[in-house]
Amino acid sequence: MYDILIKQATLIDGTGEPGWTGDVGVINGRFTAIEPSIKLTNARKTIQGSGLALTPGFIDIHTHSDDSWLEDPLSKIKLQQGVTLEVVGNCGTSLAPLDPVTRDMALADALSDIEKYDNPMEGLSFKDYRTSLEKKGLSINVMGLIGHGTLRIAAMGFSDKIPNAGQMEHMKTLLGVAMDQGALGMSTGLIYAPGIFARTPELVELSRVVAKRGGFYASHMRNEAEGILAAIDEAITIGEQARIPVQLSHLKITGNKNWGLADQVIKKLLSARERGIGLTCDVYPYFSSKTSLTALIPPWAIVGGVENVRQLSRSMVIEGLQRERLSRLTLDFDGSVQSTKGHAEGTAVGFNKAKKGARSYYPLFCTVAQTGQFLDLHHRPGNVHDSNGAQRFMLNCLSETKAQLAGAVFESRMDSAFFSKNIMSIFNSKHVKFTASVPFERLTQLKEMIESRKRWRKIDNQWSYFETSWKPKSWETCYPFIFTRKKTRKQHKGMLQLHLFEPRDIDFDYKVTVTNKTESAKSVVLFHNGRGSQERIFGDAKNDAALNVIPSKKLAGNQLFTLCAMMAHNLSRELQMLAAPSAAPRALPKRPASWVFEKLDTLRHRIIQRAGRFTRPQGELTLTMSANQAVRRDLLQFIGVLQKAA
Repeated sequence: MYDILIKQATLIDGTGEPGWTGDVGVINGRFTAIEPSIKLTNARKTIQGSGLALTPGFIDIHTHSDDSWLEDPLSKIKLQQGVTLEVVGNCGTSLAPLDPVTRDMALADALSDIEKYDNPMEGLSFKDYRTSLEKKGLSINVMGLIGHGTLRIAAMGFSDKIPNAGQMEHMKTLLGVAMDQGALGMSTGLIYAPGIFARTPELVELSRVVAKRGGFYASHMRNEAEGILAAIDEAITIGEQARIPVQLSHLKITGNKNWGLADQVIKKLLSARERGIGLTCDVYPYFSSKTSLTALIPPWAIVGGVENVRQLSRSMVIEGLQRERLSRLTLDFDGSVQSTKGHAEGTAVGFNKAKKGARSYYPLFCTVAQTGQFLDLHHRPGNVHDSNGAQRFMLNCLSETKAQLAGAVFESRMDSAFFSKNIMSIFNSKHVKFTASVPFERLTQLKEMIESRKRWRKIDNQWSYFETSWKPKSWETCYPFIFTRKKTRKQHKGMLQLHLFEPRDIDFDYKVTVTNKTESAKSVVLFHNGRGSQERIFGDAKNDAALNVIPSKKLAGNQLFTLCAMMAHNLSRELQMLAAPSAAPRALPKRPASWVFEKLDTLRHRIIQRAGRFTRPQGELTLTMSANQAVRRDLLQFIGVLQKAA
């Protein structure tokens, strides 16, 4: 008796032969009879297949469902398409094997949020990954490849170097163990870091480990556009030298100017097969494709990961400062909240005045007042105090800029979050003139000094002050403390406990500033109040360069996006600095920007977001736009200064 009997379906067996009408009998989950007509009709379940096609299950050989199976082990969407075998671990990325030192780096590279699933992978090996899937109870078969990028991260991170003997042995050992635990091959992603740094001999040596165990090599090739023929040659070389079957992933020719290479591609594939190389390929069943943003970043900018992009951003600003030869530089330090409605890696619930209870990041920024640019950032979760990591970050910013910009006078402004003996000592030791707001709640003596003060010196109709040399008990060095009051008639609202520390008066607002400047109190107050320019930098970058956007669930992606937003803002300033001389040759008391900057959005609307078209009359590339003389003048000016700078 059959468990299932399917009658008179059109049978397509996958051999390439035309379909034919027949019956299929199934016992214990296996086909036991395939005939034009099965005489035995006794079956537990009979299905009339007339007008329907019956095929073996489809193999989906190229997927990125590595962690989707942990979330949805039934995967109805695949079953409904007839898929019965899925291959994961493609394009050089897999969830195993991992190294304990670089585990988080590898998972971030795989864009995997594995920790959010119930009972995630408990170990680091391919066996642990396989066991996790089996415990979920999969609806179809899953075959695992080992990502070459995953192996490289485990052995050497995102280094662009050739692996040394120890690193190579580490990769081969991880790969061999994974193959013995059930993996069926190795994949590469040669347009992605760190696979982009691998040379052909490295891939051959690793492929030999796979070949000895009967596996195959699947490759997202090094080039799918004008360099596709050379990329196919590399894959064939690996197949020949390692004696391993080769699968070319999502074979395509990108860019219509390269479509004429199709005949040569097909000839090259057929020629390799005729020579006995087990070369196969898969293609998309649709016209579009997608990849990660990092694939567009040049390899030199990826070495070292996000940290290298951060270094690039910082060096671009310093090069501009060297070119301008400014005699005075004002570095301002402060944090700015980046909120998200979702759950991004590395975010936390912290103080968020605008969106209470939202998860956020709270990066600490260093900005340059004279150029209105971001020098650097220290990325942090949203639940940290302003001073978290500030001491080392400030020291690094000061050390690098002073080393690169010898001869300039350096100064800095900070709010009360950075008021500490250590930070003040750093600025003093680096010969940096500073001002910092002083927190009343940490020094109860300040309130007493204000309340007992009888005589205040007038700065103008609103401001008055007194000055004293003082230090908290735990400090060794005395500094000038400037006490200011601003005439403003308002009712103070806030926590009642603050009355114990802060001087409250309906007629005045009180502030205390510590400094090592030797200028007049009026100059110090005006200088410190110029900190508001940093808020304008934050506002411009958030409105025009998406600095406040958290686009990804992964920490590395969000850090990279923030750095790109900073660079977009900085480059808009750089372009205008190149196009016009400094508008403020001398230092003004509040240290405003030395140029009159247009916002990035203004430049975008004035120049970029305009109708136009490129043509090639007589072979010369020509941009044709509406006859707007102001736009023409600005565009030619910016093109001219960029060509000169290049």
